[in-house]
Amino acid sequence: MYLRKGKSKSNGKGYLSIVKDYRDKASGKELKDYVFEEKGYKAHGDGRIKSRIYPKELSVTEIKGKVQKVRIEEKQVVFYSDAYAKRAKAEREAVLLKARELVD
Repeated sequence: MYLRKGKSKSNGKGYLSIVKDYRDKASGKELKDYVFEEKGYKAHGDGRIKSRIYPKELSVTEIKGKVQKVRIEEKQVVFYSDAYAKRAKAEREAVLLKARELVD
């Protein structure tokens, strides 16, 4: 997760965004259903991409220590890359091969 600041190209106003990487195993059922639904994907480079605005509730601690629930509009971006999938598969296979060698 990281924080990103910048200026909007459309209106020149500043913005602040938090980018968080969700792994498939850590995400909820609703997000998984969205990811695996084929509808909405567009071609992007060697893969596919889609996004949506999704409401999310966060617990925020105020300066005085009071915890307050805040509702935000979270932009979720889902992408798939053939090149990344091939690279990740090769890395997993290398780790498995090394583990097999250690066991034998």
